[in-house]
Amino acid sequence: MDLHDSSPTLRLRWMPFWAILETDIRTMLRSWIVRIWAFLLSAQSLIIMVSINELTIATETISGLLSLFPLVWSTIIIVLCSGAIASESGVVADSILSKAVRRSEYIVAKLCARSAIIITLYLATTVPAAYLVAQNGQGTVDSAGVVWAFTLIGLILLLLTTLTVAASTLFNRTLVAVIVMWFVWYAAGAITGILNAEYLSPLAIVDSLPGLLAGDFETDDLVRSVIGYVVLLSAALSVALFHFTRKDV
Repeated sequence: MDLHDSSPTLRLRWMPFWAILETDIRTMLRSWIVRIWAFLLSAQSLIIMVSINELTIATETISGLLSLFPLVWSTIIIVLCSGAIASESGVVADSILSKAVRRSEYIVAKLCARSAIIITLYLATTVPAAYLVAQNGQGTVDSAGVVWAFTLIGLILLLLTTLTVAASTLFNRTLVAVIVMWFVWYAAGAITGILNAEYLSPLAIVDSLPGLLAGDFETDDLVRSVIGYVVLLSAALSVALFHFTRKDV
């Protein structure tokens, strides 16, 4: 097989995916919700950085900063992602029916675009603040614990994004997707408790952050949480793809 001959074909094959991805990222960057959220996150981190003193307890401050994402900012993520598919049903119908783009490409591109924006804002506004707090605050912060804490919160945000995009494929109205996801997300603690899977509970992970940042953790438990979130992510994406590829548009 001639790689030079196949390369243009591969580029053409993936062109719709990259076009959707780029367009959605540009749309998100122009969104006032994203801009306001970015401003609030930046202001929040700036306030923490300028208020560091000898009384600042590093582990508690960093855990408080991280916990705001699953507890507070999750509402904004739900609003941002609930309209990923539902709000563009007419546009995607024309593209799919004309065979300009595959349904799976459309879903994955939308998910990647919104995940990229959310994770970029998350890391860009928390890493600098967490570093300064760890360097100048009171108490010792465990480096491995910091990596685990950022990883777990990042996985929580990715799961929420994937679930919300999946909900956007299941419901034709953005408002319905928002309400359903808001209820599911804030009932997640009870749901994981009933299923005896508290290691997947966002609330349980938030509660464990101070000890985690101080180095008080069991690696096996953390690995189990990571694997659990990866499985849930994969399941949510699979459901979205399965439903959308068979849905009338």
